[in-house]
Amino acid sequence: MDDFEFRLNSGENVTEYIKHPALYKHKELLQDFASERIFCIYYSPNNEFYIEECCDEWFGKVLNKKQCLELSEMFKEMADYIE
Repeated sequence: MDDFEFRLNSGENVTEYIKHPALYKHKELLQDFASERIFCIYYSPNNEFYIEECCDEWFGKVLNKKQCLELSEMFKEMADYIE
């Protein structure tokens, strides 16, 4: 992996939590959402994918496989409506 640093709006370096290949591949997209304080998706030390709001990092949820697949399907369907 390159020298990319994933930083929250607070400046905290959380690069270690996106080092999973499924996340790191989309690091610029994730950084864009995090810098706008919307959400982050991490890979936790417990080997779980975790989504967290980035305004004050108060709310979050561990994602299961079904939820990951459903979110993927939803975003694909959303994209079909964008010209």
